[in-house]
Amino acid sequence: MLAGELSPGDVIGVAFRVPEVETPIRTRALVRHQAKLQCGLSFVGLLPEQQMIIERWSRRMAGVRPPGGFQEIAVASPVNVAPLTSPEKGQGYRIVLLVLAIVLVTGGLGWWHWNQAWQDLESRVQEKVSSSRSRPRPRVAPEVMEQLLIHKVDPVLPETAGHPAPDQDAVVLNAVVGIDGTVMSVRPLSGPDALVSAASDAVKWWKYQPYLIHGQPAEVETTVTVSFQGTHPTD
Repeated sequence: MLAGELSPGDVIGVAFRVPEVETPIRTRALVRHQAKLQCGLSFVGLLPEQQMIIERWSRRMAGVRPPGGFQEIAVASPVNVAPLTSPEKGQGYRIVLLVLAIVLVTGGLGWWHWNQAWQDLESRVQEKVSSSRSRPRPRVAPEVMEQLLIHKVDPVLPETAGHPAPDQDAVVLNAVVGIDGTVMSVRPLSGPDALVSAASDAVKWWKYQPYLIHGQPAEVETTVTVSFQGTHPTD
């Protein structure tokens, strides 16, 4: 599936490989951001083992050695053990404990910085999406968008609607067309209530060529008129 066919809010299945791990990680992800052929994904439903693999890889990429890389140190019970008389042994234990403490602190700081960087990236993406949504969409004339229409689904006349009169057989909708040419949403402007739902269902399957502004695909609004003339009620 191409990234251009995805939209924010879609849940998709992903599979990717992490260096030094033979089996690929397969999970689900939520599309947080989509621009051109790039997507920002947020993993959902990761298993604990998968989270551990990703965390270890992230620490390795940050240049921090994971605490799990150190061997366990067995400490004997102090019962019936003679007190240490060699200052070198005591100093060796203190050095080991100090090294472990430094590694743990360094690992914690590395993880904190990685988490902060991820949250900062996600907040910038959300701000960009919010700002793009807050900007008014360009409004394109219906006759212009009609020339870009490449896939059209005819409406199906509901059985309960009967045969509408000639002056009551059309529904006018406001449609939002995405950057990939798909109809993102529709809103009725006029027409019989009995036909609005059928007209909306048909228009949602329409497909346009992307509308270009300065050579770049843009999200636009337009007006669509759906006529039920010549259609027959569903069985």
